[in-house]
Amino acid sequence: VVLSWEPIPNATRYVVQVGITSTFPGTDGNYETTETTLQLPELRDNKKYFWRVRPYNLFHTCTEYTITETFQTTSVTTSIQTIEGLEDLSIYPTSAPTGSAIQVQLQTSKRFSGQLNIVDLTGRILYTKDIENSLGNQSMSIDTNTLSAGVYFVGINDGLGQATRRIVLY
Repeated sequence: VVLSWEPIPNATRYVVQVGITSTFPGTDGNYETTETTLQLPELRDNKKYFWRVRPYNLFHTCTEYTITETFQTTSVTTSIQTIEGLEDLSIYPTSAPTGSAIQVQLQTSKRFSGQLNIVDLTGRILYTKDIENSLGNQSMSIDTNTLSAGVYFVGINDGLGQATRRIVLY
């Protein structure tokens, strides 16, 4: 999950609080950044989260905390499902700036034909490429210039099985 907010005049840093209650008890969900975006580490599935931002600089806080906002996580399983001969599917980086290239690596023990798709969270296919995989290791680069910031799934499908991995563009 990537949080973003408008810059606050005179602020040089931001404290971002994230929690499962709107009172933000404890300090587990406090993050500090100089940017107006924050990529959160792994979160619990199927939870409602609350978040707010407090800007400050070296001399004082610029304002009080922003209005508390919310987001909901979902349960997503990413795994290799029966593509005969596909031993490993690796994507890197798994989190990257929009417009950068991602690398897809396949390790196979058998040749196969299929499609590589990039799908958004609503299920829309945003990128498709036919692939003819050779035996062994294969690497391909995919440009993300046409994709906006968000969470996507990169999948290989051979008509009988599928392998999927998650990526985040920010």
